[in-house]
Amino acid sequence: MNTPERPEKIVGLDVKGRPARRVDTTARDARTVELRAKGMPIRAIADEVDASVGTVHRVLEAVK
Repeated sequence: MNTPERPEKIVGLDVKGRPARRVDTTARDARTVELRAKGMPIRAIADEVDASVGTVHRVLEAVK
């Protein structure tokens, strides 16, 4: 039985084949955690760091 060869990994794509993140979000993520620790609501954090509410949730879940 012949198995098809796996294509070589293309630089710039994530594991699901989507374009990889091109912006370093480390500072934004740190600011998100800092603002939440100060008690700021999620929507206010999203406005402050210029991100979606979903992104704020994702960042906060990742640090738990």
